[in-house]
Amino acid sequence: MAIQEPTQPTVLTRGVDLTLSPEEVFANLHRMSGFFFLDSALADHSLASYSYMGMAPYRTLRSRGDGMDLVDGKKIRHLRGNPLTVLESLLREHQVSSAGLMIPFAGGGVGYFSYELGAITTERDMDREDDLGLPEMHVAFYDTILAYDHKAKRWLGAAVDLTGSKSAAVRKRLGNRVDKLAELAAKPHRGPQGPFISTDAGDDDAAEATPEAGHTVTVDDLEVTTTMSRDEYLASVRSIQEKIAAGDIYQANLTQRWTVPFEGDPGDLYHALRTASPAPFGIYLNTGECVIAGSSPESFLSIHGRKVETRPIKGTRPRGATPDEDRALRAELGESAKDKAELTMIADLARNDLGRVCKAGSIEVEELYRPETFSNVHHLVSVVKGELEPGVGFRDVMTAAFPGGSITGAPKLRAMKILDGLEKKVRGPYTGAMGYLGLDGSVELNIAIRTLVLTQGRCHLGVGSGIVADSVPEDEYDECVAKAKDMVAALRSTLASKKEEAPAEAAGSEEPGSTPVSS
Repeated sequence: MAIQEPTQPTVLTRGVDLTLSPEEVFANLHRMSGFFFLDSALADHSLASYSYMGMAPYRTLRSRGDGMDLVDGKKIRHLRGNPLTVLESLLREHQVSSAGLMIPFAGGGVGYFSYELGAITTERDMDREDDLGLPEMHVAFYDTILAYDHKAKRWLGAAVDLTGSKSAAVRKRLGNRVDKLAELAAKPHRGPQGPFISTDAGDDDAAEATPEAGHTVTVDDLEVTTTMSRDEYLASVRSIQEKIAAGDIYQANLTQRWTVPFEGDPGDLYHALRTASPAPFGIYLNTGECVIAGSSPESFLSIHGRKVETRPIKGTRPRGATPDEDRALRAELGESAKDKAELTMIADLARNDLGRVCKAGSIEVEELYRPETFSNVHHLVSVVKGELEPGVGFRDVMTAAFPGGSITGAPKLRAMKILDGLEKKVRGPYTGAMGYLGLDGSVELNIAIRTLVLTQGRCHLGVGSGIVADSVPEDEYDECVAKAKDMVAALRSTLASKKEEAPAEAAGSEEPGSTPVSS
């Protein structure tokens, strides 16, 4: 791909006169084409300072393997190569300085990187059946966004001029774009329920998505189709433990996928999810091929300037029914030798991954066992930091660190190979990464756990647990159920609401093709 001569765009950031909450703006805008919401719903978390929204991207890059579509307006170019190389070149076409900006993310790429993009970063085949048919990478570019400052409780807007013009009229034009977006945010917009027909990403060899097939189980009164029965999951845990006993690996993160039919407004589903499970890295993406609704507690990559940080999670306990029980469960997690050993291995893997792209001696494990509390679980978190070597870019960091060790295992490549044989089907966006890539080089990506993927009239959710030598298979399966509790609750409530609305819709109480907007 030919790289255009880099420009230095003009960027405007300023306050916006908007009195609605982020929830209300989401309800108004989530039906708009290409809408995204990076949602710090757990606003009291140390990393949850801002939420961001945008729509109508000016450019989109999506890939499968080494085949890509680059969409600029109505023009589509089909490309071949490393998608991360192409993505990095697009980001460098319009570089901005972070100096003087009022918000950390003032424009750039927003999207997801599926787990199967690991075939590119690890240079190995991933032998999995693709029954989802989604792009392995989807990044849309935005030049006008809204941001909500949770600490100051105010809205800000950002707009980027991509022409490189320095005329006096540029800032006025940018200000008008911010004002227009704020005006749109202040009123509800009705439209189609959302995209549920998946298409390939321009690769003629891409597999066509097929209906979900598998076992049916009941989880908290919700009937789901699963890629593994409970007995198969337990058997897979024991198989991994045999590999551990043989010295092949130290641990592996075994996942399964649950699927339910879904018709309705995905915005209602996300509203239910963020209510049940607020998290510092919530996300809602309308890609045109799927809708992704996630509520992740885990940071994968944070890059600002030359500083890089990752925060792997291992170890889980449910919340207690009483304050005393809750404190006891959190303390039990913090004292668990098994969970500490598991997190130590993954923190060491993260340290080694970052060590491939950071200055010698700059890697530090700031905190090894930090207990953090979320809506339905307690987790143990490590904080690993480093300083990037000169010349290292986003592609290099992703190649070194993706997929995250907390959702693969250690050693990473061997664990991934074993998991390919046990899981058999693609994970898709689940356990990949999602978030933003700023035009100033900043990056914030989560690990895509607690994530719902809606496509082809179905909702898919992945669940998994980390398997080590002394894991109890039944306990690992129960941990999957505990992690899915809030997602299942959101699905149950949304599906129940849809059933209750059906008589009114049949009577013509709603406009054709519309559904109620969440509030």
